[in-house]
Amino acid sequence: VLNNAQLSAATSGDGNAGNITVSADTVGMSSGGQLLTTTFSSGNAGNINVKTPDLQLSGATSGLFAQTTSTGDAGNLTIQPQGNGQSVRVNLQDGAQISASTSGSGRGGALTIAAPESITLTGNGSVIAAGTGGSGEGGNLNLRTGTLNVQNQAEVTVSSSGTGTAGSLFVDANQIYLDNQGSIRADTTGGGEGGNLNLRTGTLNIQNQAEVTVSSSGTGTAGSLFVDANQIYLDNQGSIRADTTGGGGNINLRSSLILLRRGSNITTNATGANVPGGNITINTQFLIAVPTEDSNISANSEDFRGGNVRINAFSVFGIQPRPVPTPLSDITATGATSALSGTLTIITAGIDPTSGLVELPTELVDPSRLIAQDCPANHGNSFVITGRGGLPPTPEQQLDDDAEWSDRRRLVVEQQTNEESEVRSQKQRTQRHGLFNSKFKTQNSKLLPTPIVEATGWQVTPTGEVFLVANTPSPPVQNPLNQSVACRGRQ
Repeated sequence: VLNNAQLSAATSGDGNAGNITVSADTVGMSSGGQLLTTTFSSGNAGNINVKTPDLQLSGATSGLFAQTTSTGDAGNLTIQPQGNGQSVRVNLQDGAQISASTSGSGRGGALTIAAPESITLTGNGSVIAAGTGGSGEGGNLNLRTGTLNVQNQAEVTVSSSGTGTAGSLFVDANQIYLDNQGSIRADTTGGGEGGNLNLRTGTLNIQNQAEVTVSSSGTGTAGSLFVDANQIYLDNQGSIRADTTGGGGNINLRSSLILLRRGSNITTNATGANVPGGNITINTQFLIAVPTEDSNISANSEDFRGGNVRINAFSVFGIQPRPVPTPLSDITATGATSALSGTLTIITAGIDPTSGLVELPTELVDPSRLIAQDCPANHGNSFVITGRGGLPPTPEQQLDDDAEWSDRRRLVVEQQTNEESEVRSQKQRTQRHGLFNSKFKTQNSKLLPTPIVEATGWQVTPTGEVFLVANTPSPPVQNPLNQSVACRGRQ
């Protein structure tokens, strides 16, 4: 539908207007093209039902409209897939609109969009809205999608600019991205009560002055804001707000992680005599901010009592409760005077960032316990150095000059050996060592532990052997070496 063309169903009498149903692979409207149902009297307006996998709306005044200007009720507006499991994309840009509204006493219609793939709004004036400008109640706005993108001053809104109560806004999406002053809002600017705003999502990302807000700038009470998300990220002056001049405006957040960066805020602000600040309730595992970036959680009232802030978290990092706002990241609940300040309740089950750091010991291990004690003299103790091949000989041990070496290498070429000679040699060595071991055991068992002293001289035996001796009385040397049979056999 192009160039200000219209497809409409209207009534100006007591009868109801007809419905409009569109089913197509692609539905596009631009340059003022419209689908419209309306009533100018007591008759009810018809419904609009669009079934398509691809809806493209572009340009100011282009879009889908279900409205009433009188006592009759506006029709409902529904966008949905053609069949089960179909992917649907809805794109609005450059001021295009999808709207269900009332400007009379009749009720506004409900607006429902089911787009499993995505809903994207971009550009100033691009709006998905359900509102009332009269005494009639506004309809509800329901969005169910995979990804909701709202950017570049586009809006998703329910509102009341008259005495009628605004409808509520429900968004159920896997991801919600708000960027560059894009907003999701529930407002009242008159005497009517504002609607509630409910978001349920895996990830809520609000950045670059984008916002999620409920507000009242008239005498009506602002609605409440509820967010249930796995993660909530606010960056570069992104905000979740509830502003009111007529009371109300509470915020309830439930998320595993809430991260505030670069001047982002979660606030309720009240202005006006006897108008208390709204309350903020946060349930999260981790609430994180950067201390020097002036990201705040506040429930303030300029002229009356501040609101209450209650935070239940496993851990809170980088943001602290303070009596008044500062250039740092604060949690505040200020009133017109210090006596009218609200309450701050912060319950942390995990790490308390205000407890400071624990001083650790400089010496984790006592070095004195790592040094082995030496062996006291004359106590029969010993200090042994074990080298390769076993223990070195003791001073009392008889020396054996039969040095032997065994080649343990595996040679490729088979060595020619005399087996009989090898067996005979092995037996001789076994007998010799057996004789030596038995004699040594007999003598060694008679020795008592004596202190080892330094040698101060030597003695020469009749056979020409030299012994190192100390200046201690001792009997003449008799067979001092206990020469083994092997030694005598070689002389």
